[in-house]
Amino acid sequence: MRHFLEVAYNGKTFSGWQVQPNKRTVQGVINDALSTLHQQPINVVGCGRTDAGVHASQYFLHYDADKPPHEDIVYRLNALVGREIAVKRIIAVGDDDHARFHATERAYTYRTHFQKDPFFDELSYYCFYRGLDHEAMQQAAWLIAQTKDFAPLCKADEDQTNTRCDVRYVRLSFSKDGNAMELNIASNRFLYNMIRRIVGLLITVGRGKIDNTEVKHVLETSGTFNINFVAPPQGLYLSRVAYPFIEAHGKAEEHV
Repeated sequence: MRHFLEVAYNGKTFSGWQVQPNKRTVQGVINDALSTLHQQPINVVGCGRTDAGVHASQYFLHYDADKPPHEDIVYRLNALVGREIAVKRIIAVGDDDHARFHATERAYTYRTHFQKDPFFDELSYYCFYRGLDHEAMQQAAWLIAQTKDFAPLCKADEDQTNTRCDVRYVRLSFSKDGNAMELNIASNRFLYNMIRRIVGLLITVGRGKIDNTEVKHVLETSGTFNINFVAPPQGLYLSRVAYPFIEAHGKAEEHV
């Protein structure tokens, strides 16, 4: 029988989501906890992979087990997975429902702060550039939202046969005092490092190192940007994953 788990995690101490030899990963910790509770080997399948240092405020995974989970499995899992992972709910699903392939939309948030703060540095990107042109950055964000082929915003040597993404929205906002910036973006899919490259492009535009005429031309012609600024991982959060068979904000039931 198959179940989905909704979890959240702080990626600071993990070497990413995916199991790696001799590395502490989110998938590895959850595999071990579920295997202990179900008393059989469990290998979970996640909705996607996150790199080292990247966080998730909403993440779904599925796993198969021979027997139904214990009625208080959410409580028991939270006792085993450590402080950096929170298990929110477990959902009984069909045997063919898939955490990765059946997700219809994913949304990410990228957080940046411009005033140095030791309490934010592991959960947000400290950008020391000041006096950024917010209007130009908003225009660049709008251009990105109109784009279909994201080849200019993926790693040049990445083996990508399909670089098209159906971006639903790109929202860029700044705090009133200008000391914080947040990018929210949703799409049916994302390319490797795509969001961190978008943040790098927006900051480069804000610094006046590239103008939006060039941004528009490169995006429309699937050209190449003469910049290599990839924002660091700690500001990036997977913030929402949508499925046709799961309520976005359902009650956190221990067993359905």
